Amino acid sequence: MTETKPDKAKSPAAGWLGMAAIPLAVIGWMAFDEFLLSRFTAPWEHAERTQCIGPVDGEPKWRNTCQEPLNFTYCLIASATREVCRSHRLAPGDGVHDIDAAMAELGGGFVNMRRMACAEPYAVMRKPHPSNRRLEDVCG
Repeated sequence: MTETKPDKAKSPAAGWLGMAAIPLAVIGWMAFDEFLLSRFTAPWEHAERTQCIGPVDGEPKWRNTCQEPLNFTYCLIASATREVCRSHRLAPGDGVHDIDAAMAELGGGFVNMRRMACAEPYAVMRKPHPSNRRLEDVCG
């Protein structure tokens, strides 16, 4: 005669854990890819250093406050069709000295600006955003 073993009752926690395992694994993989794996597979995505650029009213203007060389680009904008852009390699402690010349070249009507810095060897590039196709500054 064979004996049947009684079924074990599953705890409610085991059911929730089973349902949450796949979403948690997907979120874990996305975090691993975004913050760790992409440093090796797409290092240019981690090259932005705009936070290392000091204020425009400092001396020198837009000083590199990080301890690494940066490629810095700024654009002074007067209208949709009129802008003046300059790129500089800034060593630690260096700043920009040609803002007055760029303002003179713009000829007045300054309304906006863009600025971005990237760690070397990457430089600032304009590329279309993958979702809306608008141009954006990226390191590349």
